[in-house]
Amino acid sequence: MNLLPLLEEFLRIMNRDENIPILVEGYRDLLALRYMGFKSQIYTLNNKPLLEICYEISRKHKKVYILFDFDKRGKFLYRKTKRYLSELGVVVDDTLRDLFKKFGISKIEEIRYRIKNLVKNDKYFYLYFGNEF
Repeated sequence: MNLLPLLEEFLRIMNRDENIPILVEGYRDLLALRYMGFKSQIYTLNNKPLLEICYEISRKHKKVYILFDFDKRGKFLYRKTKRYLSELGVVVDDTLRDLFKKFGISKIEEIRYRIKNLVKNDKYFYLYFGNEF
């Protein structure tokens, strides 16, 4: 599937919502989002209990994106995290999650490799997106 619409929409959201953090499962997911140019704060589930991370987010933010993998574990964590954050008064925006799902990205970290392949196979990529990637 063509990733250009995903990248366009992701860049639009990123520019519009640069102060909204993203919560991801692990460090490789964080690296993938940084590779895509996301400059806002990124929280990971590494090293802290889930409830503590949710509380920390609720003290600093009123809205958050959650980008967990679409495997069984990721779906379970997503439901649990969304419930905790909602109870703490944080709005969970599913826009990015729905976008990744729509384009068949099942693991967040794989976006990095799919973009690399896209760049490698498209000589006009940098003309279209500039040096974002």
